[in-house]
Amino acid sequence: MASVEIINIYELDKKARDDFKDFSHNGTNSFYRSEMKAGRLSLYGVIIDGLRIGSIGLRHDEMPHGGEMVVVAGGGTYRGQRLVPMVLDFLERFAVKYGEKSIRFHTKREALAILTMGLGYSEIDDGDPDEITMRKVLA
Repeated sequence: MASVEIINIYELDKKARDDFKDFSHNGTNSFYRSEMKAGRLSLYGVIIDGLRIGSIGLRHDEMPHGGEMVVVAGGGTYRGQRLVPMVLDFLERFAVKYGEKSIRFHTKREALAILTMGLGYSEIDDGDPDEITMRKVLA
């Protein structure tokens, strides 16, 4: 299996804009910039085998059960590999290392929700009928 790591990219660069093109967030890059400026979002480059193959936006939410890592946006491609299981495995370990109790993401892609159910994620009701919200409680 390929080695995954992330590096803080500190800004919404062209690669991140391209990787996030399928995420709405009001349809603008200004969402990411304003969230970063407010300190609510960090952007990372996803590195596999020394190559930046994608980007991911993460934030921390404090929930009743403890800290939660929220995947706000993500995207990328690498040699036809299925990145979701590989990157989520890395993010789960990363979250535990920093004391997070769970990881959550929102999607409109039913296939992604089904895939992640096989990885231990459960659908939760956040009151938004337009998306699927998935959470995994971390050990």
